[in-house]
Amino acid sequence: GGGGTIFLRATIAGTAKTFNEALVGDNTPGTPGAVVIDGDETTASTSPYLNVTFAGLLAPITTGAYTNLSPSNFNKGILITYNNGTTDFMSSSSIANSSQGNLTTYTATGATGTFSGTLYNNNGMGPGTVVVTAGSFNITY
Repeated sequence: GGGGTIFLRATIAGTAKTFNEALVGDNTPGTPGAVVIDGDETTASTSPYLNVTFAGLLAPITTGAYTNLSPSNFNKGILITYNNGTTDFMSSSSIANSSQGNLTTYTATGATGTFSGTLYNNNGMGPGTVVVTAGSFNITY
């Protein structure tokens, strides 16, 4: 499994942030399946939060590289959602390869990996964007 200290962190619009409050991981094996990592930045009810989902819609979850789900990539992919406290920004469902992730380890008890991408407001349609870089996680479930 992931083992060690669990964490979820990323650089959001150039600022390094940690989302370790109420940090949870979930694993749904099979097809469709998903590995979900979800955490808040603070304990405030309006806290910014980050959700990273590795989704296997028509293919099982495995280690390896993922890009955002889009018309050209619908078997399995990554969906990143960041909320700055008021607005959701998420991976595009139409702009191929605008978000990337790597599921480095994946076991029955945990997962580790990395992620980055350009996220869009308005349900992933834009025009507003937030760039996420240096995302990483170590989660147990």
